[in-house]
Amino acid sequence: MQETHAHRSRESFDDETYCQNCGSMIFVEDCWKCGGEGGTPGEELMMEDPFWYSPDDFRICDECDGTGIIEICVNPDCDN
Repeated sequence: MQETHAHRSRESFDDETYCQNCGSMIFVEDCWKCGGEGGTPGEELMMEDPFWYSPDDFRICDECDGTGIIEICVNPDCDN
């Protein structure tokens, strides 16, 4: 089954989450890019460039927009 990422617009009924585009169920998983952290902490950024980053820095994940989760629509034909 093909997984399609859903936009953040969604409806919730009785703790079930549904895709606004097609009405199918949405599953929530930790973001694959940041591991559910919402971004990259300064200590890891310092490994990339110790002269540019400090321990207090935090780069927001561009895949999950800092939420730490990815919403996946179960409908393979959905445009989300």
